[in-house]
Amino acid sequence: YRLLGWSLGGALAHAVAARLQADGEEVELLALLDAAPIDPAHRPGLHTADPAVVERLVREALGSHAADAAHVGAVTRVLERYEALLPTYRHSLYKGPAHYFRATVPDPAHRAAGGPQEWEPYLTAPPTVHDIPCTHSTMGTASAMARIGRLLHPLLAREHQHQ
Repeated sequence: YRLLGWSLGGALAHAVAARLQADGEEVELLALLDAAPIDPAHRPGLHTADPAVVERLVREALGSHAADAAHVGAVTRVLERYEALLPTYRHSLYKGPAHYFRATVPDPAHRAAGGPQEWEPYLTAPPTVHDIPCTHSTMGTASAMARIGRLLHPLLAREHQHQ
């Protein structure tokens, strides 16, 4: 398995990777895109998010695409479910190569991810860090993803050769 996740998706990718390993599966790569570990004590109040804020987040994630009501509603439901499950979450240890893609441009609209060092208690080795010149919110744009893809390509090719 090769797993990649951005923001909350990074924490979810880590959880899936650790679970796969616990089930005896091999995880070749874990890529965390400006992600922070889940903090069950952090109660963001996401269910009360202003629809305009959710729409802005969706618009930023989709780049220039319009954020229609279906996208906004889907994201709102995911955030509500995340908040409901948050107090029950416990991290597991991931045993394998991890790569952390850090947004290097400050993003006043988003709480900083905290950096790759936050992952060290949940990884058997520090992650390899790759700096990406973008904000957290613009990491999903074509230009940022192209840069990330160029960095991932040799890693994926190397892992593919080991199969």
